[in-house]
Amino acid sequence: MNLLRQMKCLETGEVASLLLTGHRLSVDTYKRIISELESVGIDHIVQVSSLLDEIMLQAIDQASRTHILGLSLCANYPSAPPVIQADLPNTVLSNLKRSSSLPAIYKSFVQQIAALQVFWDALDELDSICWVIDPENPKRKDAYRRIMIGNNVSVQITIDPFNPMERPDIKFLGSECAVAPFQASLNEKFQLWPNSGGLVDKLKWLLGLSDFPAAPDVTEESQDLVHQGECAICFLTRLEGDLPSRVCDNEKCGTVYHTVCLFEWLRTLSTSTKSFSYIHGECPNCGLAISCPS
Repeated sequence: MNLLRQMKCLETGEVASLLLTGHRLSVDTYKRIISELESVGIDHIVQVSSLLDEIMLQAIDQASRTHILGLSLCANYPSAPPVIQADLPNTVLSNLKRSSSLPAIYKSFVQQIAALQVFWDALDELDSICWVIDPENPKRKDAYRRIMIGNNVSVQITIDPFNPMERPDIKFLGSECAVAPFQASLNEKFQLWPNSGGLVDKLKWLLGLSDFPAAPDVTEESQDLVHQGECAICFLTRLEGDLPSRVCDNEKCGTVYHTVCLFEWLRTLSTSTKSFSYIHGECPNCGLAISCPS
């Protein structure tokens, strides 16, 4: 039964028919929820469950991005506030008003969205320009991006949702020699973060890049090749959700592996040795020394 039908039932006094459908909320609570939803506005309502205990509302921001607010109401609503679900960073989600009024919660939701416009604009710019390998399918709540910046070198950038144009937290992944020039540029310019300009341009300047590498085009001929960011053993970027994190330190190699893949490889070699909690052996690609947790 849709919302308009439910409202019509109330208007015509057909409350009994609603109760017969299995509603677990009292009639007074039911009427209150309908009244509050009317206050929120029909245009902002995406879906209401037949029991009226699951509600989805939407808001569209200045960049025409649609944001969904999920509300789960318990039987003793409004004494207990709804459980809230929204695709917002955890630090922002905790700021949502925990009210027993649906209009008040929705108003707070809209206010938080308005405060995150620059944050999402910056991440949308990164996603459109950079070769992002993590998250695989970014959500609005994700405040970080792992971006390829060189030959088997990536950088994880974590942005403060409340200060998105400030210098982000930066971590490199790659062999020491491959990371060295980027780290040197970061160390030199660390305290000189510009006050103006877009996030992408600021990051290029900070890391000493003329431009961010573009993601490679996937063709039938290239599908059998190992691409940057992929494990050279299983040929996957992700393995059970994990990205490759072990890197060969050979300057001419720099090949990356999933820890579990490298461990399984090394344990099959008769020349591998174990020391404390690590297994040591030869890089599958170049043959020089490499190790990983056992």
